Amino acid sequence: MQRSANRILTTHTGSLPRPADLVALLNAKELGEPYDSAAFDARVRRAIAEIVVRQTETGIDIVGDGEHSKINWMAYARARLSGLEEIDSPVRFRTATRDSIEFAAAYEDLKIMHTARSGALVAKRTVRPRALVCSGPIRYAGQNEVKTDIANLKAALAGAAVEEAFMTAISPSNLELYYENRYYGSDEEYLAALGEAMREEYLAIVGAGFRCRSTIRAWRRTTIARRMPRSRTAGSSSRCGSRRSTTRSAESRKIA
Repeated sequence: MQRSANRILTTHTGSLPRPADLVALLNAKELGEPYDSAAFDARVRRAIAEIVVRQTETGIDIVGDGEHSKINWMAYARARLSGLEEIDSPVRFRTATRDSIEFAAAYEDLKIMHTARSGALVAKRTVRPRALVCSGPIRYAGQNEVKTDIANLKAALAGAAVEEAFMTAISPSNLELYYENRYYGSDEEYLAALGEAMREEYLAIVGAGFRCRSTIRAWRRTTIARRMPRSRTAGSSSRCGSRRSTTRSAESRKIA
């Protein structure tokens, strides 16, 4: 990790706006529509090179690939994990979330904002309309994809004046919320399996010399904001505490 005694180093969270022609290719791939895979690969490489230049010109010290190879944060993992099955149900969180209940008006405003957003400003990315659930053993299957992501960012960084670079990877706890467990015997077992699978992606990113962003931090944010509190009876309180410690321990071990 780079540190500076002279000034605060600048960075961002990860996702940056994709060019409209790249979004069209991402949408076609995501929705299973015909597309030219060679043209797709070339456009992703060029887009990442362009977004790295844009970041350096803006004065960003710690740059990323803008997640330009990914349709979005939730859906990209569907191609990198086995054990998931599409069902006839819309994409949704498994349950209501703590923040969506407490700040219902803000969530309604967010829906209105997304509906009103102009495609002329930010091209609309479209994910598959049906949900995925875990119906079998979770295994990592994204070796080729993460290898390509790493190679594209390394190529884009050649000659670039940056302090450091990072790549993002979805956390097991986010996956647990997006993809309902219908196979493992407990939430803890499912989370541990997700962590073990995604650990391969985390290690590939770190092994390439990049920071891996949004792993443990995403677990803390997700847990605080999204999970509903359990009953405050003595028995359930004990189980809740055990779940928190077990889940945190399991995910920390998988990422370490």
